[in-house]
Amino acid sequence: MTVLNRIWGGRLTQLRVDAAVHRVRLVISTVTGAVEDVCEIVCSEVREMRLFDESMSVWDYVEITAASARPMPDGSMVLELTMWTEEAGLMIRCGEITVDGEALSFNGC
Repeated sequence: MTVLNRIWGGRLTQLRVDAAVHRVRLVISTVTGAVEDVCEIVCSEVREMRLFDESMSVWDYVEITAASARPMPDGSMVLELTMWTEEAGLMIRCGEITVDGEALSFNGC
């Protein structure tokens, strides 16, 4: 997903879960030269969320080393973030994903 490419190498600075309304908000900051780019991803209608770290490492910060999203046959979509290594990441299955307020679309993908 091209729109998610901009968060690769970024730092996850916020992860907020609102269980009452089934929403997850992520804020990821990337710095290129002296320019900071802050990206907000909101997952609505969350059906499932999995945070995992098989290495059990303690980090000074969380770096996003890969990001992808895909539609599911049931109409939901999945956001997957790799944090540092393949052994650590975040998976969210939800009804809608927005990136900086714009709905993520899979048309033509």
